[in-house]
Amino acid sequence: MSLVRYALRLCAVEALKGRTLVGENVRNSRIGAIDIAADGTLRINEERGFVDVFTDDSTADENIDTRDLRENGMLAMNFETGITTTMVETDEQTAESVIVGVGIPATDDAFEATLDILDNQIVRALTDPENEWAELWRKLSGGVAKIERRRISSQDDGVRRAARQLRITLKAKADPTWGQELVETSPFMRFKALVEDRIPQHAGTVALMMGMEVEGDPVAMIRAAFGQTASEAKALGYALASDAPISGFTIKDARDEPAS
Repeated sequence: MSLVRYALRLCAVEALKGRTLVGENVRNSRIGAIDIAADGTLRINEERGFVDVFTDDSTADENIDTRDLRENGMLAMNFETGITTTMVETDEQTAESVIVGVGIPATDDAFEATLDILDNQIVRALTDPENEWAELWRKLSGGVAKIERRRISSQDDGVRRAARQLRITLKAKADPTWGQELVETSPFMRFKALVEDRIPQHAGTVALMMGMEVEGDPVAMIRAAFGQTASEAKALGYALASDAPISGFTIKDARDEPAS
């Protein structure tokens, strides 16, 4: 799993909580809330409004150094929302049917307006300069490459359904080298600190993915950063061929040896 993918999802979820019509009902990689059957029928298996956050496909095909597998490249993030006529309750004061948790009258145009409002609120939350989680979300990429909005709706069994997907393709930053010592002002260290302070249940996962408990050998860390073999490291001059104090052991792979 990529640390940056994980961090982008977590930052987006926390940035959106309490900032949209759905309140705290923002979920990380929730599968199955929106389903499209083979016949194109839309299914929404929820009882109230929601926002689901996913990271989707990513492609890195430029500026890859040697065998550096830390690159995340162009990464698609999806923000999915949905609404149905079953998400309705009666307002006790007006006796009017309104959307659960939202309070907007349950009419066709109100359904579309609700999805538009959610889209608008997601964008505002992710670009809010005062939102710490959103600021980290922005720092974990080099910018936005593409924005897509998709809509699907259907009606059967007397139930009307509509869903919207906001798909943002980011120029995601590369993961740090595992176990690398980072300055406290780096976005990764700031992410780690914010997780420990606000959502400590995720702190162990973050520490594991960053290799914080590992004391790394500088040569091994450089090799890992660029995906270089032992012979390549020696040829470049940063790995000593001999006479260096041995502080560990190295497993040699025959594939690292020059062809005879």
